[in-house]
Amino acid sequence: MTRDALRSHAVDDDAARFVGRERALGVIEGLLADDSAARILVVHGPGGVGKSALLRAAHRRAVAAGRDVLALDGRALASALHELDTALTPPDGARAPLIIVDEVDALGANISAVREALLTALPADSRVILAGRIRPDRAWLAGMLEGLTVELSLAPLDDDEGRLLLERRGIDDGERQRAILDWADGSPLALTLAAAARTTDLDADVEIGDRLIQFLAGHEIDGIDPGVLEVAALTWAVDARLLAAALPGHSTRGAMHDLTSLSIVQVHGNRAVLHPLLAQAIATRLRADRPRLFRALRARIAAHLTARALHGD
Repeated sequence: MTRDALRSHAVDDDAARFVGRERALGVIEGLLADDSAARILVVHGPGGVGKSALLRAAHRRAVAAGRDVLALDGRALASALHELDTALTPPDGARAPLIIVDEVDALGANISAVREALLTALPADSRVILAGRIRPDRAWLAGMLEGLTVELSLAPLDDDEGRLLLERRGIDDGERQRAILDWADGSPLALTLAAAARTTDLDADVEIGDRLIQFLAGHEIDGIDPGVLEVAALTWAVDARLLAAALPGHSTRGAMHDLTSLSIVQVHGNRAVLHPLLAQAIATRLRADRPRLFRALRARIAAHLTARALHGD
């Protein structure tokens, strides 16, 4: 038994469970090709859409192509930037590596320091893949990096890919597959959690919802008023007027700023849209724990939106 036997088994199992993403894999193969003009691939998409799984697939393909791979986590990297130049510098004679940085959003303003380290320490024929929930600031890639960069927005899985994922996790009943596909809406994370669940009523499964909340938001929502999140979870989009109407007695000043600063929120004009899986999970928890508040918030939201509609808004 070798020291890395369990790691090898885990890598093989992960590869066997990986499905779909043919277009994304084609982009990665193009990046890794020796004659590629591109040096940097930027992958972005909402939480749970499968970015990390795609990065692991890229890792496997790069190793198969003979490249050394250095995989970094932006959450850990933010506190260890002083070690980055040393980590990025390959040994003499080594083939130019592939550098993978997941959770790049966590770097915040430190992404500029990472940019400089990548440009300074890496050989010219190195490759870099950055992955995060939001599209990086265009200023980071503008100018000399723009011609070297490829961008990939990762979409949810289609039904055929989702069905294959479920089959590889032991779900082969057609009716059960259809129920999970409708609930998960193409999210690999949701599909995986649903495949492992014992319940058939996914819309009411609080445990699945809690796991979705933890994965999608983690500690990012710790400082946000729970009421604000609950209102955002019960409507497609929320603005400051809706928050004030739905939460009488709450101080909602600054609530929209707090909400729109979250990586799991999309901004449309003056409205904020919560990640649909996160909204579903928060609503499920609220309905289970505080049904009276759940009904009251829905009623206030409906009354407010009805009044605005009657006034032409």
